[in-house]
Amino acid sequence: MFFHNIFRFGEGFTFPDWVMRNFGSKHYFDASVLCLSTKYLAYLTKNPRLHQLSQHIYSQALGEIRKALSSDEVSSDSLLVTVILLSFHEMDTRTTRDAWLYHSRAVKQLMLKRGIDSHLSGAGRVCHFAYRPFIIAAAFCEGESCFLDEDDWQKLASDLRTEDSQKHGEWSFYVSVYETIFMELVKCPGYVKEARKIGTVTSINTGLLAQQIRITCDRLRILSNELRSMLASYNQRKDGIIFERFVGPEPNAFPETSPSLLLGAAVSAISILEQLFTRLTTLARSQETPSTSSTSQSVNTPDGGGQLLDFHFACELGGGTKKDISHSFTWLDRVAGSMGMLGAEINYGNAVEGG
Repeated sequence: MFFHNIFRFGEGFTFPDWVMRNFGSKHYFDASVLCLSTKYLAYLTKNPRLHQLSQHIYSQALGEIRKALSSDEVSSDSLLVTVILLSFHEMDTRTTRDAWLYHSRAVKQLMLKRGIDSHLSGAGRVCHFAYRPFIIAAAFCEGESCFLDEDDWQKLASDLRTEDSQKHGEWSFYVSVYETIFMELVKCPGYVKEARKIGTVTSINTGLLAQQIRITCDRLRILSNELRSMLASYNQRKDGIIFERFVGPEPNAFPETSPSLLLGAAVSAISILEQLFTRLTTLARSQETPSTSSTSQSVNTPDGGGQLLDFHFACELGGGTKKDISHSFTWLDRVAGSMGMLGAEINYGNAVEGG
């Protein structure tokens, strides 16, 4: 499903061509390509020996990467691509449950070290587009904010939005709203992190966080409605029905594309953030009621410390929700299209529900 974004990679750039041109240049890069190629061949042939060989090559690649991380290769395109490829390998293989997160942390550090400008063109640009959904997912899974919500990276998204929305391509029509939704989604892991940190409803941070969540919810709702109308209009044109504006009822579902998966991510994010907002504001109001209220008693934490909201974030990539076996071959594409939020949900504990 990445083909919906191919026009954004740059004129004449294709990732397979880049891989072929650079194969044979670095041991760690070659090992990562062979690892995934062998794994794919094992998938096609159902040959367990090929799967074992893939794991052996994977171990070799890890050893070569450790050497490269302490060399002048640390800012190279080849090393960033290599770590991303091995992260994809772990997302599917799960040598250990959280192994992909170790690779994701490495990707984050490499991107930060390389700086913004190295992701404006070439392989760096493709790596940014290809891996940013998994950076969001990793932030959620680790309970951290996402570095892509920082001003410099938000400006990168804004610049790419301006540039790509002006390109000629079948899917360029959605870039502006697509990137704007992305720029809102990357804020969500930070909201979840801050909600977990709140220990008392009297904190000034509680009201501020609730306000920020409400603003993002409102923006995402407007943007998702716009994207839904654009997709409906696009499908109408594909059916040969030409109007300046969409005419007729909007469908409840669309064919799976990057934009339609992003729409699902926006809807999931709205649901999650609305739940957080409701609980934050409900707990704040309950604190204003007489102390005899059972709700008021349930939200007090010892000495004003501890965790006020007890909840767990889950998504398919994090292993918290069931992976859709029927889409196993395109699973990571679907995770990417949904900006890492495929199957995202929040499960609340007894501390919240018992009020």
